[in-house]
Amino acid sequence: MTLLEIYQKCLPNLKLYNRDKGEWRTNCPFHEDDKPSFFVNETLGLYYCFGCQEKGNIYQFLDKIGQTDLKNELVAVENIKSMSSITISEPINPIIIQQLHRNLLSDRKKLEYVLRERMINFFTIKQFQLGYDTETDRYAFPIPSFKGKYYNIKLHNSSKDPKSLSWRSGSGTPRIYPISATLKSTITICEGEFDCLLLHSIGINAITNTAGSGTWESEWNSYFRDKRVKIIYDSDNAGISGSKKVADALDSIASSVEIIRFPERIGGVPVSGRKIDVTDFIRAGCDIYKLLRIEKKW
Repeated sequence: MTLLEIYQKCLPNLKLYNRDKGEWRTNCPFHEDDKPSFFVNETLGLYYCFGCQEKGNIYQFLDKIGQTDLKNELVAVENIKSMSSITISEPINPIIIQQLHRNLLSDRKKLEYVLRERMINFFTIKQFQLGYDTETDRYAFPIPSFKGKYYNIKLHNSSKDPKSLSWRSGSGTPRIYPISATLKSTITICEGEFDCLLLHSIGINAITNTAGSGTWESEWNSYFRDKRVKIIYDSDNAGISGSKKVADALDSIASSVEIIRFPERIGGVPVSGRKIDVTDFIRAGCDIYKLLRIEKKW
């Protein structure tokens, strides 16, 4: 059953309004509605009422009209699809990403960890639709393509083994995250999704790759043609060797490539023998703009 068919089952008078945009409309079930003001987008699975301003996704809709059995059936179907290797070529249903995002926003403890410990601001959380998967107890990073489709969601929890999982079997192909950041002229390449989003939170255009510091795919090189690239990986041996690998790959592609090393002392404390990353450096109150030699925009 498609999302549109679910809406049609609950709203038998739903009629096609705009074929090109995939929009359907009917009278709103949430208020007295003489003129049809309730719209459904069959592609996104979202609804909006221009009368009472009710809006949301299919899960919220089924909750509000009391169709919990139908909601549970939909969740079960989506979970089966998400674990099937047959659907790898298909993008992940945006409903799943919206639900994971809602999970994070509704869990105060998990949200506070991202805001306080990871220092990622709320705007960035919303912008990149950071979520939380209750089934695996992992934070969820939707990985978009240039066209805005999602073929993987990286699930991460540094206290678990393994730390990271892919949303479904076979979808863990290494990817640039977020790919849209490669459109800008200056790009900071860091290690890890949380570090990357922290840099975005403070106005620094950053990317990482979903497979870790030891991976760099040659097909990514073209994204960095004539760009100014700064590489700031973790201070351990893996980070040092990984940053050199990226620098060598982009040396003849980018307009400039610079490897950034953390100083020997942070906050007056020697860092020799310790693994330091972007978050550690910023949490210590150090000036990441000065280290990267990037002008602060505010």
